[in-house]
Amino acid sequence: MSTEKTLPKLTPEATINQIISSDQNAAKLLNSIGMKPEQYQDQTLRSVCQQRQWNEEELLSWIQKNHAEPGCIKNTPENPDFKEDLSHWVNWLSDSVQPCIRELLTEISRDLPRVQLVHGNQYTWLKNIEWHFNTLNNQLKLYLSLENETLFPMANELNDRKESILYGKVRDLKRALEILESDRPKIKKEMDKIREFSDGFKHPAGACSTLRIMNKNLADLSTQLERYFSIEQEHLFPLIKNQLYST
Repeated sequence: MSTEKTLPKLTPEATINQIISSDQNAAKLLNSIGMKPEQYQDQTLRSVCQQRQWNEEELLSWIQKNHAEPGCIKNTPENPDFKEDLSHWVNWLSDSVQPCIRELLTEISRDLPRVQLVHGNQYTWLKNIEWHFNTLNNQLKLYLSLENETLFPMANELNDRKESILYGKVRDLKRALEILESDRPKIKKEMDKIREFSDGFKHPAGACSTLRIMNKNLADLSTQLERYFSIEQEHLFPLIKNQLYST
């Protein structure tokens, strides 16, 4: 019987080799925050983190949480092609991509004050990131809420209708599209500012594990937003408009 432990059961006393052997994505996660696993294979995670002044409990918890969810999109195609099936696009964005974006926002909101406390005087650009992230966070939550409460339900109704939808709903749907298309560039601008101040989400040499994880989450957020907005611009919004203006 094998005595090897699965990743969720490992402790900080596990060696780096044991961690990366337990799951193929663990090495990718360690590399993403600036640790080259091949350099520390026989050392324990606790030992490596003590050398680097990282938090081994936090790091292991992060690896265990994220190892099975690369990009935090679960059980969905990498590049879906639902063609003109409006409901499939709506359901995929609302059920798979939105939760990922919201989770990243929550984790960054949690970690940013801690990073500021530890590194705020050392890396003054963190203050700029904090301001732009708070703005982005507020804008993006409103954006997603408008989609969930207005755009998505009405898009599904438009897609499934057996007769013309009411004029008032058509007006509300058109207005929602206008607001979203106006707000999207503002959100992108804030994300671009964060990328600029963080030097492309690079990890400073002396950064703690919390800052590195936050940078990784910011990079993932940027990637997910780019993907999300691209899907909307190329597929979702044109499909809605085609059906809307054909009523």
